[in-house]
Amino acid sequence: MNSFTRRFARTARVARTMLATTQSLSHTPPRSVYTRAPTAHSIHRTYASDAGFTNPSALARQAHDAMSLGTSALTQGNAQQAQTHLEHALQLHPTSDAHYNMGICQYMLKNIDCAIEHWKKSVQMDPKGADAYVSLGNAYFLSKKESGTAIDYMQKAIELAPNDPEIQFNLACMHESQGSLDQAIELYTQAASNGLDRAQPYLRNAMAKRIKQQI
Repeated sequence: MNSFTRRFARTARVARTMLATTQSLSHTPPRSVYTRAPTAHSIHRTYASDAGFTNPSALARQAHDAMSLGTSALTQGNAQQAQTHLEHALQLHPTSDAHYNMGICQYMLKNIDCAIEHWKKSVQMDPKGADAYVSLGNAYFLSKKESGTAIDYMQKAIELAPNDPEIQFNLACMHESQGSLDQAIELYTQAASNGLDRAQPYLRNAMAKRIKQQI
């Protein structure tokens, strides 16, 4: 979970835990769904680092430096400073990762529509990047209140990373919020089987709900 790979800190798909701070789905304790909530005080962020910067040109190197400065600012919670550096990186050499990080930045600044626009550009440039789909799914679920669109994006993420327990967990929460308990239970089960311990109480709650409905 904490490996520094393509995403600067895979401790965070930005909006991965958006549901954590807002969702109340009649669970006790209160829903703290994703451990990665996109708020300045609670997010474990996944920022893109240097992926996409394969061009050895001076321009690309400048963009890489700007991207690094923006990423550093994000890790420090300084979204305004990050925005300046990421805007520069995007002007010099736009990449999927730069758009992804700018989406994080804009979400932190409460510019939800702008964040969504950058995440969409990120997936356009890198359709196989699951993190941006996760962020889009959570943004549509929490901020736009468009559950159908949110589930579609999260489903795309899980197709790209079928064994990722946090994506399974997030999608389970969305299905449960819509009353689709069978789908939720299946996904909670998969998440728990893949090592996500916190899925266990949610699985039990969802199963209890289903039994109650059948009585």
